Amino acid sequence: MLAAETYFSWAEGFMSGLNLAKPQGHKHKLDSSLVEQNLAHIKDYCDANPQHDYFQAVIDLYRSLPIE
Repeated sequence: MLAAETYFSWAEGFMSGLNLAKPQGHKHKLDSSLVEQNLAHIKDYCDANPQHDYFQAVIDLYRSLPIE
């Protein structure tokens, strides 16, 4: 498994955990069919913000997801 895939596996679990803490109607849509798009979002964020942590890229991705 590539490092990006390993990190993204963690990110998916982290974002799922964030959703657990939110009330119904305020959860972000986590769509497993968009893995490539989400990986690209994180890569683009990291390329544009090399001084930031991976965690911050994941938060940016999470905030960009639509609300269910």
